[in-house]
Amino acid sequence: MGDYCLFCIITKSLVIIFGYLIQFLQISAVNEAVIIVTDKFQIGLLTIDLHLAEAQSLKAKRQVIKSIKDRLKNRNNISIAEYGATDKWQSAKLVICTVSNNHRHIEQNLQSIINQIDNWRLCEITQHKIEFF
Repeated sequence: MGDYCLFCIITKSLVIIFGYLIQFLQISAVNEAVIIVTDKFQIGLLTIDLHLAEAQSLKAKRQVIKSIKDRLKNRNNISIAEYGATDKWQSAKLVICTVSNNHRHIEQNLQSIINQIDNWRLCEITQHKIEFF
């Protein structure tokens, strides 16, 4: 079930990103956009497991996660969603997606996001993984 939800989140993020790319490139046909995207753009995906030691309720957890998501969206050009562990008070999982034509730029951006979350000290990153497509 968790893998299916993650797949849905990733698919939704990709659809949104491809929509922006089509508008940006001003391409009318979707088939042409897919060819251009696969030839020139890369997708970076960051999954993060968080531990929220101070959260004593789901409401407190939601406030911290919303704060993190809002801050990251305001400072970075990303799509972000919470998945899995939604009913556990002190743990959360986030998936973050970004697109660029430069592999190094994506990697630096995602590493910067990890550093930002660490520096805010709202929670502890227990695990993270960066993938490229």
